[in-house]
Amino acid sequence: MKIEFISATRLSEELFWNKSPLGISLQRLRHDTRVIPRITFNNQKGLPIIYNDAILSH
Repeated sequence: MKIEFISATRLSEELFWNKSPLGISLQRLRHDTRVIPRITFNNQKGLPIIYNDAILSH
């Protein structure tokens, strides 16, 4: 079973992984192959677009 985390952030990739609570938490889980982070960095789109893209990509 895979667990995908779909999220969008206005932060850069580096700032997200090093400064945001979600990024730091996901870093702790990076060894778990069931966890798949799908993060949109430097986001300018609305969340429905990000979520719908994730749904349609399956």
